[in-house]
Amino acid sequence: MGVFFGREGATPRAEPTAVASAMCRLIEQFEPASERLFDDPLLADLLGDHARYAMVDPWGGSFIGRIEGTAPGYYGLQVSRTCFIDDMVADALARGTTQIVIAGAGFDTRAYRLPGMDRVHVFELDLPSMIEHKRQAVARTLGTLPEHVTYAPLDLETLAAARAFADAGVDPAEPTMVICEDVTQYLTDIAFERLLTSVASLGLGTDLVLTYVLRPTVRSHEGLAQARGLARNGPPWTLGLMPAEVPALLSAHGLTLITDINAGEYRKRYPQLERRRMKVAPEEHTLLASA
Repeated sequence: MGVFFGREGATPRAEPTAVASAMCRLIEQFEPASERLFDDPLLADLLGDHARYAMVDPWGGSFIGRIEGTAPGYYGLQVSRTCFIDDMVADALARGTTQIVIAGAGFDTRAYRLPGMDRVHVFELDLPSMIEHKRQAVARTLGTLPEHVTYAPLDLETLAAARAFADAGVDPAEPTMVICEDVTQYLTDIAFERLLTSVASLGLGTDLVLTYVLRPTVRSHEGLAQARGLARNGPPWTLGLMPAEVPALLSAHGLTLITDINAGEYRKRYPQLERRRMKVAPEEHTLLASA
């Protein structure tokens, strides 16, 4: 079965931010197969009781209304980003990547639904309570924990990611992709810089897929309202970046920028967005970098 490194006896709790992101991915499953950006057949079972809010009335219910009322385009951003990162993972597997590290895994289901993931070692890392909740949800849904997945705690504010990677068993000699999705806006500057250094320390050729929110959005009143509205009990946004500064920032930590995209690029890449007349929030970017 899968391996878990965590605190025995801890009360598992799903992070509100993880639930909000997962709810958008679940609602996407109600779209016709021809227009759906991705398939996620396990998510409803993983979410458990949380899923009922989407299952009752996915588009007319209070969840999507509250999300779009607080942050227009948030739903489109979530599902576009999911599809893009799926594509990046598929490319990495085709290049021979043998380890996928998901820092801030939440309800991420790539380890269980993407072709080829069962042939590599996937490390799912998150806050101790969240990762225990996830481990229990996976065991409940699948009947057992998959052998190719390791579940481990990660708190970037208290422990360098490099230490967490090592403790979980990530092998720096193996070709690796690190995914840090919907996480950086909650980090301090110090924790973010430690994350970049830790990724680079995994060795030459390590790939990093990372999302970031634009600094003016984080600093604005609207940004603070979005952070509170999207996760009522979650942490506020604290860190934002600007695209012009990203290449130098990555370079200073041993990483080279490969691509950096936002809403406009998603629209070019996925024609379903135009056909469905979906708004995609422009305030977040997704980048691919390499050590």
